Amino acid sequence: MNSSSAPTVIGGGAAVSVTARVAHGVTSDMMTSGADLTFRRAATYTVAATAGAVLVALLSVAWMSIGSGDCAESMMECAGREKYVLVFGPPTLLLLGGVGAFVQTYRVWRAGGRWPIWQGAGWMLFVFMLIYASVSARALTEI
Repeated sequence: MNSSSAPTVIGGGAAVSVTARVAHGVTSDMMTSGADLTFRRAATYTVAATAGAVLVALLSVAWMSIGSGDCAESMMECAGREKYVLVFGPPTLLLLGGVGAFVQTYRVWRAGGRWPIWQGAGWMLFVFMLIYASVSARALTEI
């Protein structure tokens, strides 16, 4: 038993007190495994890229609704440049996000890390891009 009042953490075969970890500047992020940290970074990156695309889509819809004015039939018929931002903006952000994830995949692979997590993030962003592009392409034919 440890005679100090600080609780101990058993890891790697040695008992290390919590106060010793804090005194040496070991944070909770450093105590997580490499896979957990890589997954968190990849998930955060994917969510941020997807949120950026959704934000651009919502802002362009709001821009179209403000500029449509007296359009009785369809907001898309009266839309000008806003329609192109709605159709091409979010897929472009998702494409750039996917390419960025694949670049990070290569960097992590070169460093010997867990690269499949980043590759999955890149493919997920590419799939989101294809789904959005196929659904929003109809807006260009509604003239």
